[in-house]
Amino acid sequence: MANGLGNSNGEILGGLLTLLVSLAALRAGGLPKGLNLLGLLVGAVGIISIIPALTEMMTGVFGLSQIIWFVWLGICMLRPSPSAAP
Repeated sequence: MANGLGNSNGEILGGLLTLLVSLAALRAGGLPKGLNLLGLLVGAVGIISIIPALTEMMTGVFGLSQIIWFVWLGICMLRPSPSAAP
């Protein structure tokens, strides 16, 4: 399982996931716009990583940028929503 997610398929699947989550959140307005735009960029980089000439560079860029996206997403999800205040 680790080999299947660790090769170029992992970047494509992770990029597609990030891209689609960010696109859905952008349309719904559930997350900050900056996070969604970063997610669209991260997703595009993950998908572009299938191009053989760009694989080495894009894999590193994708991994680091996706970590930033995940941390920001986690912070947003842990914050209480304004409508939940008593």
